[in-house]
Amino acid sequence: MYPHRIKLTLHIYPGVDNVFELYEDDGVSTGYQLGKYAVTRIEQKLLGSKIKLFIDPPANLTTFCPEERNYQVIFHSLQEPEEIIARLEGKVIEVEAQFEASKRTLTLSDLEIPPGSTFSIELSAAENMMDQSDRRKARLDKLIQRFRLDTDAKERLHNQLDEFLLDPTLLMAYADYMTQPQLLAFIETWLGTQPELISSDPDEAFNRIINRLYGH
Repeated sequence: MYPHRIKLTLHIYPGVDNVFELYEDDGVSTGYQLGKYAVTRIEQKLLGSKIKLFIDPPANLTTFCPEERNYQVIFHSLQEPEEIIARLEGKVIEVEAQFEASKRTLTLSDLEIPPGSTFSIELSAAENMMDQSDRRKARLDKLIQRFRLDTDAKERLHNQLDEFLLDPTLLMAYADYMTQPQLLAFIETWLGTQPELISSDPDEAFNRIINRLYGH
Protein backbone atom coordinates (compact mmCIF):
# COMPACT_ATOMS: atom_id res chain seq x y z
CA MET A 1 0.00 0.00 0.00
CA TYR A 2 1.45 3.34 -1.06
CA PRO A 3 1.45 6.42 1.24
CA HIS A 4 -0.64 8.69 -0.99
CA ARG A 5 -2.29 11.87 0.18
CA ILE A 6 -6.05 11.43 -0.11
CA LYS A 7 -6.73 15.05 0.93
CA LEU A 8 -5.06 17.82 -1.05
CA THR A 9 -5.26 21.61 -0.74
CA LEU A 10 -4.57 23.70 -3.82
CA HIS A 11 -3.71 27.40 -3.47
CA ILE A 12 -4.48 29.24 -6.70
CA TYR A 13 -3.05 32.70 -7.42
CA PRO A 14 -4.64 34.02 -10.63
CA GLY A 15 -2.57 36.25 -12.86
CA VAL A 16 -1.42 34.39 -15.95
CA ASP A 17 -2.20 31.04 -17.52
CA ASN A 18 -0.26 28.36 -15.68
CA VAL A 19 0.18 24.59 -15.41
CA PHE A 20 1.19 22.53 -12.38
CA GLU A 21 1.98 18.82 -12.47
CA LEU A 22 1.50 16.70 -9.36
CA TYR A 23 3.95 13.77 -9.29
CA GLU A 24 3.23 10.68 -7.21
CA ASP A 25 5.19 7.45 -6.81
CA ASP A 26 5.35 4.56 -4.35
CA GLY A 27 7.25 6.71 -1.84
CA VAL A 28 9.68 3.89 -1.14
CA SER A 29 11.66 2.66 -4.12
CA THR A 30 13.65 4.42 -6.86
CA GLY A 31 11.14 3.25 -9.45
CA TYR A 32 10.41 6.89 -10.31
CA GLN A 33 13.78 6.94 -12.07
CA LEU A 34 12.37 4.38 -14.49
CA GLY A 35 9.21 6.36 -15.10
CA LYS A 36 7.12 4.57 -12.51
CA TYR A 37 5.06 7.50 -11.29
CA ALA A 38 1.74 9.19 -11.91
CA VAL A 39 1.36 12.78 -13.08
CA THR A 40 -1.81 14.81 -12.51
CA ARG A 41 -2.00 17.94 -14.66
CA ILE A 42 -3.64 20.98 -13.05
CA GLU A 43 -4.16 23.96 -15.34
CA GLN A 44 -5.35 27.51 -14.74
CA LYS A 45 -6.60 29.86 -17.45
CA LEU A 46 -7.52 33.53 -17.09
CA LEU A 47 -10.02 34.64 -19.72
CA GLY A 48 -10.97 38.25 -19.06
CA SER A 49 -13.78 38.12 -16.52
CA LYS A 50 -13.46 34.34 -16.13
CA ILE A 51 -11.02 32.08 -14.32
CA LYS A 52 -10.97 28.39 -15.21
CA LEU A 53 -9.24 25.56 -13.36
CA PHE A 54 -8.87 22.08 -14.83
CA ILE A 55 -7.79 18.88 -13.07
CA ASP A 56 -7.03 16.09 -15.54
CA PRO A 57 -6.91 12.34 -14.94
CA PRO A 58 -3.36 11.18 -14.12
CA ALA A 59 -1.28 8.64 -15.98
CA ASN A 60 -0.67 5.24 -14.28
CA LEU A 61 -3.84 5.82 -12.30
CA THR A 62 -4.46 2.37 -10.84
CA THR A 63 -0.92 1.92 -9.56
CA PHE A 64 0.01 5.18 -7.92
CA CYS A 65 -3.17 7.10 -7.00
CA PRO A 66 -5.79 6.50 -4.29
CA GLU A 67 -9.23 5.35 -5.36
CA GLU A 68 -10.77 8.48 -3.86
CA ARG A 69 -9.41 11.98 -3.40
CA ASN A 70 -10.76 15.05 -1.61
CA TYR A 71 -9.65 18.50 -2.74
CA GLN A 72 -9.86 21.88 -1.08
CA VAL A 73 -9.25 24.67 -3.60
CA ILE A 74 -8.43 28.17 -2.35
CA PHE A 75 -8.37 31.04 -4.84
CA HIS A 76 -6.48 34.13 -3.70
CA SER A 77 -6.65 37.81 -4.71
CA LEU A 78 -10.16 37.69 -6.15
CA GLN A 79 -13.22 39.82 -6.53
CA GLU A 80 -16.28 37.92 -5.36
CA PRO A 81 -17.49 35.80 -8.29
CA GLU A 82 -21.05 36.16 -9.49
CA GLU A 83 -21.17 32.61 -10.76
CA ILE A 84 -19.33 29.38 -9.89
CA ILE A 85 -19.72 26.39 -12.18
CA ALA A 86 -18.09 23.07 -11.31
CA ARG A 87 -18.15 20.11 -13.65
CA LEU A 88 -17.25 16.48 -13.05
CA GLU A 89 -16.95 14.47 -16.25
CA GLY A 90 -18.64 17.36 -18.04
CA LYS A 91 -21.70 17.36 -15.76
CA VAL A 92 -22.47 20.36 -13.54
CA ILE A 93 -22.27 19.55 -9.83
CA GLU A 94 -22.97 21.53 -6.67
CA VAL A 95 -20.02 22.73 -4.61
CA GLU A 96 -19.60 24.33 -1.21
CA ALA A 97 -18.05 27.80 -1.64
CA GLN A 98 -17.11 30.48 0.86
CA PHE A 99 -15.82 33.95 -0.08
CA GLU A 100 -13.92 35.96 2.57
CA ALA A 101 -13.97 39.60 1.54
CA SER A 102 -11.33 40.65 4.09
CA LYS A 103 -8.83 38.15 2.69
CA ARG A 104 -10.13 38.23 -0.89
CA THR A 105 -10.16 34.44 -0.98
CA LEU A 106 -12.66 31.93 -2.30
CA THR A 107 -12.56 28.46 -0.74
CA LEU A 108 -14.16 25.41 -2.31
CA SER A 109 -14.25 22.57 0.21
CA ASP A 110 -14.85 18.83 0.17
CA LEU A 111 -14.52 18.31 -3.57
CA GLU A 112 -14.71 14.56 -4.05
CA ILE A 113 -12.88 13.91 -7.32
CA PRO A 114 -12.01 10.33 -8.27
CA PRO A 115 -8.50 10.42 -9.80
CA GLY A 116 -9.81 8.92 -13.05
CA SER A 117 -12.22 11.82 -13.61
CA THR A 118 -11.94 15.14 -15.39
CA PHE A 119 -12.89 18.10 -13.19
CA SER A 120 -13.20 21.81 -13.90
CA ILE A 121 -14.19 24.99 -12.09
CA GLU A 122 -15.25 28.21 -13.79
CA LEU A 123 -15.52 31.51 -11.90
CA SER A 124 -17.04 34.53 -13.56
CA ALA A 125 -18.01 38.11 -12.82
CA ALA A 126 -19.20 41.16 -14.73
CA GLU A 127 -15.74 42.72 -14.42
CA ASN A 128 -12.18 41.47 -14.05
CA MET A 129 -12.09 38.62 -11.51
CA MET A 130 -8.72 39.62 -10.08
CA ASP A 131 -8.61 42.02 -7.16
CA GLN A 132 -6.69 44.94 -8.65
CA SER A 133 -5.01 45.88 -5.37
CA ASP A 134 -3.49 42.41 -5.10
CA ARG A 135 -1.89 42.02 -8.51
CA ARG A 136 1.57 42.62 -7.07
CA LYS A 137 1.08 39.96 -4.40
CA ALA A 138 0.25 37.33 -7.02
CA ARG A 139 3.29 38.35 -9.07
CA LEU A 140 5.58 38.30 -6.05
CA ASP A 141 4.35 34.88 -5.03
CA LYS A 142 5.14 33.58 -8.51
CA LEU A 143 8.65 34.96 -8.16
CA ILE A 144 9.10 33.16 -4.85
CA GLN A 145 8.00 29.90 -6.40
CA ARG A 146 10.56 30.26 -9.18
CA PHE A 147 13.49 31.44 -7.06
CA ARG A 148 16.13 29.00 -5.87
CA LEU A 149 16.11 29.86 -2.18
CA ASP A 150 16.61 28.19 1.17
CA THR A 151 13.31 26.41 1.91
CA ASP A 152 12.80 28.17 5.26
CA ALA A 153 13.58 31.58 3.76
CA LYS A 154 11.17 30.94 0.90
CA GLU A 155 8.37 29.99 3.31
CA ARG A 156 8.99 33.02 5.55
CA LEU A 157 9.05 35.35 2.57
CA HIS A 158 5.78 33.89 1.29
CA ASN A 159 4.15 34.33 4.71
CA GLN A 160 5.32 37.95 4.93
CA LEU A 161 4.06 39.11 1.54
CA ASP A 162 1.23 41.21 2.98
CA GLU A 163 3.67 42.89 5.37
CA PHE A 164 6.18 43.39 2.55
CA LEU A 165 3.61 45.19 0.40
CA LEU A 166 3.10 47.67 3.24
CA ASP A 167 6.77 47.90 4.21
CA PRO A 168 9.10 46.65 1.45
CA THR A 169 12.17 47.49 3.55
CA LEU A 170 11.51 44.08 5.19
CA LEU A 171 13.24 42.64 2.14
CA MET A 172 16.56 43.80 3.59
CA ALA A 173 16.38 40.91 6.07
CA TYR A 174 16.64 38.51 3.11
CA ALA A 175 19.66 40.14 1.48
CA ASP A 176 21.92 37.28 2.62
CA TYR A 177 19.60 34.65 1.14
CA MET A 178 18.75 36.20 -2.24
CA THR A 179 20.87 36.98 -5.26
CA GLN A 180 21.08 40.51 -6.64
CA PRO A 181 18.78 39.70 -9.60
CA GLN A 182 16.23 38.20 -7.18
CA LEU A 183 16.30 41.27 -4.96
CA LEU A 184 15.93 43.59 -7.93
CA ALA A 185 13.06 41.53 -9.35
CA PHE A 186 11.21 41.97 -6.04
CA ILE A 187 11.89 45.70 -5.96
CA GLU A 188 10.81 46.16 -9.58
CA THR A 189 7.56 44.34 -8.91
CA TRP A 190 6.81 46.40 -5.79
CA LEU A 191 7.57 49.67 -7.59
CA GLY A 192 5.74 48.61 -10.72
CA THR A 193 8.82 49.66 -12.68
CA GLN A 194 10.22 48.11 -15.82
CA PRO A 195 13.70 46.56 -15.38
CA GLU A 196 15.37 49.02 -17.76
CA LEU A 197 14.14 51.96 -15.68
CA ILE A 198 15.51 50.81 -12.32
CA SER A 199 19.05 50.96 -11.04
CA SER A 200 21.09 47.75 -11.16
CA ASP A 201 22.54 48.73 -7.77
CA PRO A 202 20.46 47.19 -4.93
CA ASP A 203 21.41 50.01 -2.53
CA GLU A 204 20.13 52.64 -4.93
CA ALA A 205 17.02 50.58 -5.59
CA PHE A 206 16.31 50.37 -1.85
CA ASN A 207 16.80 54.14 -1.62
CA ARG A 208 14.05 54.52 -4.21
CA ILE A 209 11.78 52.48 -1.97
CA ILE A 210 12.58 54.70 1.01
CA ASN A 211 11.93 57.82 -1.05
CA ARG A 212 8.62 56.46 -2.30
CA LEU A 213 7.51 55.40 1.18
CA TYR A 214 8.40 58.58 2.99
CA GLY A 215 8.25 61.14 0.19
CA HIS A 216 11.90 62.22 0.36
